[in-house]
Amino acid sequence: MSKQTKRIAVGITTVLVILGLAIGGKMFMDKKAHNQNLEYQRQAALALKKEEPRATKVVFKGEGSSDGIGLPWSIDADVTVNGQVFVMGLERNRIGIVFGDKYEPSKNTDVSDSPLEVIYGNGEREIIK
Repeated sequence: MSKQTKRIAVGITTVLVILGLAIGGKMFMDKKAHNQNLEYQRQAALALKKEEPRATKVVFKGEGSSDGIGLPWSIDADVTVNGQVFVMGLERNRIGIVFGDKYEPSKNTDVSDSPLEVIYGNGEREIIK
């Protein structure tokens, strides 16, 4: 093998190794973000149950995100309260925004004994009691 052929082989190998590391790193970070978003969804469901004890079901739409520096993580969800479905923007520790004008916040903040059905953004289900 000539010196030029060896250099080309080393160059190609180096590029392939760098690409492999970059792709592997991105996959690792995407999985980490996905798992973190699922944990945040669970925290949001627990906060919803505490703040709105009449809620019986929450269906998260997507993964959730933090839309900028200093903004809290949030996610949209369909929340069933007293048989009616409301679209809510939920944060990890509170109800953010409720879309629609018929929603009346609960005056009672005692945690309800009724279960809350949770459907996460990835389709997994959980009953929180």
